Amino acid sequence: MIFSIPWGHHKLIIAKCGMKQNKALFYVRQIVQNNWSRATLPPETSELAQEITKDPYSFDFLTLTTG
Repeated sequence: MIFSIPWGHHKLIIAKCGMKQNKALFYVRQIVQNNWSRATLPPETSELAQEITKDPYSFDFLTLTTG
């Protein structure tokens, strides 16, 4: 079962689960059973998710003038 999912899935599972083998195998089984992909959001929702999670930058402390 482990060899039936793409390498990108393995990298993500390892990054998220570390050495917790039971947790990692749970996700491998779920990926196979549910045909999950790493890119599950449609483009419009994905773009919104990226915007929401960006860190806001505040440059209020700068005193910039034009000229």
